[in-house]
Amino acid sequence: MANYKARVNGLLGTSLKWSMGYKFASTAALATVASTFDGAVGTLWTDATNGIQKFTHTDVTVTNTTVYLLNSSWISTQKTTTPHAIAGTDVNTTPHYGLAPFVFMFSSAAQGKSFRGHMKLPPFANDTMAAGLLTNAVVTSLETVFAAFFTTMKGLSGYQVVSYNRRTNKVGDVPFTQHVLTSFTIPNLVGTQEQRYDKQLATFSASGSL
Repeated sequence: MANYKARVNGLLGTSLKWSMGYKFASTAALATVASTFDGAVGTLWTDATNGIQKFTHTDVTVTNTTVYLLNSSWISTQKTTTPHAIAGTDVNTTPHYGLAPFVFMFSSAAQGKSFRGHMKLPPFANDTMAAGLLTNAVVTSLETVFAAFFTTMKGLSGYQVVSYNRRTNKVGDVPFTQHVLTSFTIPNLVGTQEQRYDKQLATFSASGSL
């Protein structure tokens, strides 16, 4: 069984980087995993009815997918990168680059921080939200395309979505113990990704005397 980290990489406003992804294990070879993930991401974004492309402004793009092969300590040993050129199609503007709808992943059989994971999506256009929350229609669309995405990924041999603890946790699991995640949920509450926001600098200011 090999450890993998898969990432979708892109740009905000042609210059600021964003990424999202998750970790899993599989007995499949890196080339197979990379090809499967890239195809699943392409559908996730460009599905005609529910694709993420429909909910992001044209200033949000996908530039590549990257899959990393990792050792037992989750350190990268190899990677495969596949270029992309996908842009959002929503004509409504992006309200805030730090906004991040997210997919929460968890175990249906166990609780605790060691049994959790998430993917933070790129910011959506302002018409996808009302009163600060994603609309029900958008959440339903995301549920549909992510269900299809994970179904494709489950076609990999020995596939399991996993998380791991970096330090010995409260129940005594030693560092890098893997925990299988079995379910996902997508809330209408939008999260934040401060690292994306921190890259955005002020372009105009006004001042006065005190």
